[in-house]
Amino acid sequence: MFSISLLAVRQLIATVILLGVPQPLLADNNPYAEEEWLREGVLREIEKFQRTTFAPHPEHKEILAVSAERAVSWWGILRVIHCTGDKIDWTASLPPAYQKNAGHYVLSLQWRYLDRLQLWVLEVFDSTHMGHGSLWLFALEDHELRVLLQTQAVDSHHEHAQRGQPLTEPASEVFRDGRLSVDYRVPEGAQHEAVFLTGTRVMLNDEDKELSTKSYAETWTWDSSKRIFTRILP
Repeated sequence: MFSISLLAVRQLIATVILLGVPQPLLADNNPYAEEEWLREGVLREIEKFQRTTFAPHPEHKEILAVSAERAVSWWGILRVIHCTGDKIDWTASLPPAYQKNAGHYVLSLQWRYLDRLQLWVLEVFDSTHMGHGSLWLFALEDHELRVLLQTQAVDSHHEHAQRGQPLTEPASEVFRDGRLSVDYRVPEGAQHEAVFLTGTRVMLNDEDKELSTKSYAETWTWDSSKRIFTRILP
């Protein structure tokens, strides 16, 4: 029976992250299926993807947030798993809201600790094929992810005219650098951290020339009764 130490798995994970080595695709049934991850384990599962990115939980190293892409920056999946060596003990259930509205692949993922709330959150930016996407904040509760916040924070879609075809819109509005920046801090007089999203909306013409710019900001505060973040409307 094949086995591997947790230390070896961590070393492999570090190698994948640092080197960014694409993994070969193998014949499989459905590498996105939870059952297949549980059956086959970490090493065999990540071999089925071109790129796999891991974010170990800072306090519980056996818990890993995973972005696995069959086609880089095109098709992928989010997983949160608990490992004992190479064996996957369980995968966290994804919320229905995420399954319905998630992008096609993950841009970035990392754990954030909110000291005042004494809460670890998983921060995920995702994107669709068209370059639109969201910021998601999740809490891991038992074996389930719960949505704390979801808002559009990714927009890199710039429409160009197809050869011989006119543009449907004369210009495209995108976020500078493709997405918003996020910051977590306690506002003056508040008890808990709030989420601050900031960036710049840029209007581009078909030749990538900036026609106009405007600043953009969102603030989300903690609702203690619902235990989620809610947006403060301007």
